[in-house]
Amino acid sequence: MAERLKQSVIRLYGLPSYAFQIFVNVEMTFLAAFMTDFIKMPTALVGTVLMLTSVMDIVWVPTAGV
Repeated sequence: MAERLKQSVIRLYGLPSYAFQIFVNVEMTFLAAFMTDFIKMPTALVGTVLMLTSVMDIVWVPTAGV
């Protein structure tokens, strides 16, 4: 039987992924604010752009094998 991992290792395993998701969410929030406040794009267009980039990400990440 394989040796079990310590609880601290198990709990800290997801920390980099969590930190990366916080980084991405902050980036998307500031990008949306930039597009609406400074570029003066309509809110619906900004939502569409962000949705399309998310859909493209959903399609290409499995394709890339990541």
